[in-house]
Amino acid sequence: MYPDEAKAVLRDALLLPSGHVYHLGYYKGTKVSIIATGMGAPMIELLMREVSYITDGPLAVVRLGISPYVITRPCAPDPDLSSRIAENISKAIDDPSLLHLGLHASAETFYACQGRVDTLFNDRNEKLLDRLRSHGVDSMDMESHQLLHLANRRFQPVKAAAVHIGINNRTNDQFAHPVTAEVLNERVLLGGRACLDALTSIPM
Repeated sequence: MYPDEAKAVLRDALLLPSGHVYHLGYYKGTKVSIIATGMGAPMIELLMREVSYITDGPLAVVRLGISPYVITRPCAPDPDLSSRIAENISKAIDDPSLLHLGLHASAETFYACQGRVDTLFNDRNEKLLDRLRSHGVDSMDMESHQLLHLANRRFQPVKAAAVHIGINNRTNDQFAHPVTAEVLNERVLLGGRACLDALTSIPM
């Protein structure tokens, strides 16, 4: 979440400066953290390992990020946490077509591995999006796989899920809906509340 949105949903919010941006506070009486990790799987790994060094016991983590809407082995999210988030979003939106549950892929890089064709480089990725779509992939980012992989590898339990706010259609480089900064911020806030409600309600 962005700083203003984090402050809008947390009580007694505290901002901690570091490589990540941490907002610590209370959501409906439960102590939570909203952490802006930056871009890419290495940032997710850093977060998951550092949080594990300073906490004991189980964790619940949700990645809320922006992802192109249409575009290894699978890593499954926690089904209970995922369904709670989907239910919360479904209740909060007027247009059911805005919520899509589907297969997601994570890429190592922003350009070549996500099928962005660059005439200055010989990436040989012109057919990548078509190949992914032929396997039923609906969206792509660079972080979710790392989060879910580490959640499955940590000795202490982690309930993890990922939510993506689709902003454009990668198959034709058109925006899926006219997304203004105001609309994007509203969706981040709606998605953030849905994630926080799920995180604070799930049994650990």
